[in-house]
Amino acid sequence: MPRPHSSESEEIYSIPSSTQPATRCYQKTSRLAGKTYLLRTFRSAAGIEEVMDRIFTGFILGIPIAVTLAALGGSILTARLLSPLKAMGERARTISSASLSQRLPNPAPLSELGELATVFNGTLERLERSFESLRRFTADASHELRTPLTALRSVGEVALHRAGTRPDDFREAIASMLEKAARMETLIETLLMLARTEGGQIHLRSELIDLREFLEEIALTLAVLAQEKEQELTIAVQGKVQLRSDPALLRQALLNLIDNAIRYSPRNTCITLKARTVPGGAELVVGDQGPGIAPADHDRFVRLDESRSRQEGGTGLGLAIVKLIIGELNGTLQLQSQPGQGSQFLITLPATLPQGPEPPPTGRY
Repeated sequence: MPRPHSSESEEIYSIPSSTQPATRCYQKTSRLAGKTYLLRTFRSAAGIEEVMDRIFTGFILGIPIAVTLAALGGSILTARLLSPLKAMGERARTISSASLSQRLPNPAPLSELGELATVFNGTLERLERSFESLRRFTADASHELRTPLTALRSVGEVALHRAGTRPDDFREAIASMLEKAARMETLIETLLMLARTEGGQIHLRSELIDLREFLEEIALTLAVLAQEKEQELTIAVQGKVQLRSDPALLRQALLNLIDNAIRYSPRNTCITLKARTVPGGAELVVGDQGPGIAPADHDRFVRLDESRSRQEGGTGLGLAIVKLIIGELNGTLQLQSQPGQGSQFLITLPATLPQGPEPPPTGRY
């Protein structure tokens, strides 16, 4: 018996009605054994329309509610995420030069905002140290400038108001005034060097320096000051010690250190100047038998007796100059001192000074 051949087609459509809900019709046509059969199934669309109406109503009512809930949730989440940033902004607005000790809040240091707060707090800490250093420097400079000006005015007023002043007395007063003016000029040059060093305006010149000859030259320059206090300058150099550095800046640093040692060491004491080769460079040592410096004050290189330093004519800025110069020469400055046991300043310099930009043709600085 041959297998019957079938050909099928199907269609779904609606039959509208004016009085009743529409009727859905499923129609399928099939051919079987050469004959065509039509199959139709009818079902009322009332249930389907009801379900569609419910779905449509759900969408109409649910979409605004969902959007509102999403917006509300987003606002709450955004507020929680941005609250640390807002707190940081509010704190930052209250920080000024007078309140640099404040820091930004940082409840989550490991987050992205926490890393940002850490960076800002580090910047504030560096600014605080810079402002504190500037305040100390300004106070010292103001005091140092006021002292020679006061002395200059006092000498002039005494000479003018003294009755029957002889020409020799006027000469003595003028000589004293010139001495005070020279001291003030030295102080102003020192302040200018500090400003230029911190501003990066000093141009370095690299020259080969024999430290034995270099120390002997400096000791000869300051020998008169040492002899006035019956002090002895001794030089101890181990072998041939040479390096390439800026001789003018290094001379200025050593002059300040040795002058400082002469001023604050007792009479009939010895000031030692040492030099030796160390790996990668050379080490210079200026040692004295002065009052020493307490360990707590080593970082600031504070004098033991400020009133004494003023009386002995110190500018109070010599060690600050030394520290800046040694930093410019890519070296390090260390202090070894105990109260009553003298001080030793250790300068370590590289064997070769890195080449910087060429200096301008006019003037050194």
